[in-house]
Amino acid sequence: MNIQQLEYAAEASRTLSFSAAAENLFVSQPNISRAISSLEAELGYQIFLRTNQGLILTEEGEYFIQHAEIIAEQLRQIKGSRLDKSCRRLNIISSFNHTAVSEAFIKLCREYESHKRLDISMASGNVKTVINDVYLNKSHIGITAFDDKAMALYREVVKAKNISMIPLKKLHLNINLRKEHPVLKNGIENVTLDMLKDYAHISYDFNRGDEYPSLLYMDMIDTYKHIFVHDKETRRRLVSSTNAFSVGCMQHPSANDHSNWVSIRIPEVCCNVVYLKKSTGKLPDEALRYIELLEQELSSLE
Repeated sequence: MNIQQLEYAAEASRTLSFSAAAENLFVSQPNISRAISSLEAELGYQIFLRTNQGLILTEEGEYFIQHAEIIAEQLRQIKGSRLDKSCRRLNIISSFNHTAVSEAFIKLCREYESHKRLDISMASGNVKTVINDVYLNKSHIGITAFDDKAMALYREVVKAKNISMIPLKKLHLNINLRKEHPVLKNGIENVTLDMLKDYAHISYDFNRGDEYPSLLYMDMIDTYKHIFVHDKETRRRLVSSTNAFSVGCMQHPSANDHSNWVSIRIPEVCCNVVYLKKSTGKLPDEALRYIELLEQELSSLE
């Protein structure tokens, strides 16, 4: 087994195609096919099933690729390790789609924009993707949020992957409605989640079908109507112009004016904003600075 075989297998698992993997790695398809066949023979099991529709990871292959990805990513980091101290590198992934997260990132980019080289990214994903990206060293830190019920569960999930969960801020959750919403006719103080069963709940599409449940969606939001969106602005406009509702934290001071919004605090329900990092190893200075900026942004949500 060699590093090249691991890289080939990792890329094939991402593309589920030997030809696509070969194109991405600038090698010939027969070379990749032979290298992986040789690797499978050495391992004594198949990593991939070959079908007319493409590759399928076997159960043993999924286990193998988890570890191969870690090694391949570490190799990429070694190859690209910076000798130029003026370069700033940071990979962040977040399932907490809040303005505070993006504002902290914007401020970080402003601070570093005069540096000779930048390699900074902010990605979105569901909770499972955030955990796996940190586990596979694809992201230096992951930002996510859990209700109180889920905290203990997720601590065990990430601990098993050698990941630490560090709390950043506990925030109250609110129901967001347009001011003319029918449930407000009897007074804002009387509105509860139970009254919204006949209305659509708006949430983010990257949380759809997440096998790891996050913010209270398992037992508190009871409706058969769901609208899934990918960005904050679409969700805001839907709340402002329809009878659909959203559940979320207080709006950031820099967010667009919500003159047509009503936000109603849900009693005794909070979310815990946390960041995830590998338990071993030191975070780069860029990650520590981002966390500092994010804590400042979250402090404005009182």
